[in-house]
Amino acid sequence: MRAGVTFTQALATSAQSAVLSRCPHCRSHTMFHGWVDLYERCSRCDLRFEVESGAWVGTVAIGYAASVTIVITLTILEVFYHPLSTVGLDPLWFVPLAGIAAVLPAYRPAKALWFARLYLYDFTEDVPVERPRS
Repeated sequence: MRAGVTFTQALATSAQSAVLSRCPHCRSHTMFHGWVDLYERCSRCDLRFEVESGAWVGTVAIGYAASVTIVITLTILEVFYHPLSTVGLDPLWFVPLAGIAAVLPAYRPAKALWFARLYLYDFTEDVPVERPRS
């Protein structure tokens, strides 16, 4: 973990990044322009947000975990209490569609959380920024 960062500080940084989409270094500027696109750098502290493309695999895993959590919760509720069948929804269609739909709103917080973790564990150091060739 980054030198001088306590567990409580790391937890606060991760939570603030995920919920508010703030820069994990200065915690004052948003990391996003648009829904999923990151700024190249933080306008306040100049932390580089763009990392190599393979670094975002964790974001997909976090989004997948959110989707699986929704599917498992809905399945358990349906098996024991039948709320979907009671209101006339077919659980065999509704549960998978709800799981797929859960990925969309979870993507941005997942990306912010994953970048905060990359930052806290020093995976953002010395990452070159690719400049367009002229």
